[in-house]
Amino acid sequence: MTSEQHPAGYTPHESELHKQHFHEQKSHAVNAACAIFGFDGVELRLLLFKRAREPFEGKWELPGGRLSHDESAENCIKRELHDTLGLSPKLLRQVQTFSNHPDNPDGKGITVLFYKLINPEKFSGIIFKGGEKYSDAQWFVLNRPIRKEFMYFDHLDLVSASVEKLKIDLRHFPVAFELLDEQFTIKQLQTVYEEILNKKFDRANFHKKMVGISDRPEPRQEFFYNTMRLEMHRIYPNERVAAAKRGDEPESPGELRKNRGILIDTGEVVKGVRHKPAKIYMFDRARWDELMKKGGFTFDF
Repeated sequence: MTSEQHPAGYTPHESELHKQHFHEQKSHAVNAACAIFGFDGVELRLLLFKRAREPFEGKWELPGGRLSHDESAENCIKRELHDTLGLSPKLLRQVQTFSNHPDNPDGKGITVLFYKLINPEKFSGIIFKGGEKYSDAQWFVLNRPIRKEFMYFDHLDLVSASVEKLKIDLRHFPVAFELLDEQFTIKQLQTVYEEILNKKFDRANFHKKMVGISDRPEPRQEFFYNTMRLEMHRIYPNERVAAAKRGDEPESPGELRKNRGILIDTGEVVKGVRHKPAKIYMFDRARWDELMKKGGFTFDF
């Protein structure tokens, strides 16, 4: 019998109560959880909540809960984050769906897992509001091992799955910029990559990948380019006119170098430091969209 059928002999009111109970029983088998990663400007951290009630009171877990009547997993997480932290997240990324172990103390059958990224500005403003479910919330350094006995049931496995999904997304999508404020330094961006992937990168190579090489081309390369362009225009004068009409005149080496990166130099530097101040950049969303149309931009190194 589906939820739309009325049980034989039930009054309309009893039938409606039966349908509500049917939906509630289904929703009790589905749970949602969310790994919240935040960057404080130096380290990448994971937000965990301490359970305030049994089973496993005092254990740490990812925020989440059971789905309410006619509630989606994403809306469940948004409700939980609003109630506990005052957050109203617009973007959640789904990791995967898990079938829980039959010994799960909450009796949950399915867990839909998401992750959320928090930049330094929001990181410093997050305040735990408390409630019946949780007694505390703390940021844990991501790359310091969390002992399994401190975690509620299988939530350490959920953390591991979220980190792996974040690593995959980092290589193909501009998710790193969601962990940064609108303006940032190359060092901060590189730190985000190194913290997530748990590896170090060569500073010069990272800079070339993200910013591109200097806008000013090598003199020898510029001379070669100009010589070849003049020779081609001499041999194929009509093609030069046609190219100009189409607007697809070949880019100079300087333009090619400039367009390799996906960052905008704001022209500003970090203030109030004694050493040479670092440049401040912004993510070039338009350039990213352009590269995606041409075949994509890989964040791999």
